[in-house]
Amino acid sequence: MDEKLSNAVQWVEDHNIIMPQYPEELDWLWDQVYNLRPSVIVEIGSMEGGSFYVLSHACNDGSLVISIELPYGDGNSAEKLMMVNEQLKAEGYDSKVILGDSKSSEVLDELKNILNGRSIDFLFIDGDHTYEGVKSDWNNYSQFLREKSLVGFHDLMDPPYIPEDQAFQVFNELKPYYVCQEKIVKWGVGVLLYEKGKL
Repeated sequence: MDEKLSNAVQWVEDHNIIMPQYPEELDWLWDQVYNLRPSVIVEIGSMEGGSFYVLSHACNDGSLVISIELPYGDGNSAEKLMMVNEQLKAEGYDSKVILGDSKSSEVLDELKNILNGRSIDFLFIDGDHTYEGVKSDWNNYSQFLREKSLVGFHDLMDPPYIPEDQAFQVFNELKPYYVCQEKIVKWGVGVLLYEKGKL
């Protein structure tokens, strides 16, 4: 395991932050993002910020890292996410948290303002896992992607553990149009290489 990855995972564990990714799948995803050398990443659905913190460390130093999360959740998830946000800032990242529904025009407008003309290098879709939710996030946020960026999708196991989780259906629909890879050990994660005009 890369030292940056192992240190980030250790920090998350030391602060009792939930990591909603299976270890082998997270390691694989981190490598995909790290090899991209991104400067702008957006995660939709961060919970307590475990994967947001870890994946931010796959970016270049000082990168713009943005979490989009509902303003409510289980227990003190928002509080922990804000702690992660402050830690990333302290480490030199330009870290932002947008609290709101990823499907709302207000959240999209706030993201557009934060990006200020910049494009997303890596987008991780891990919010509303219904078919409609995943498809909406893809449709709404792909407009901000740069050419040859990566888009990650979580919970691709088919059949899913929870029937409402239909991320795999959206990912499968996109496979004929983009170069895609996936790692399915438990919950499943995949990435696609975004190219404009493919769909």
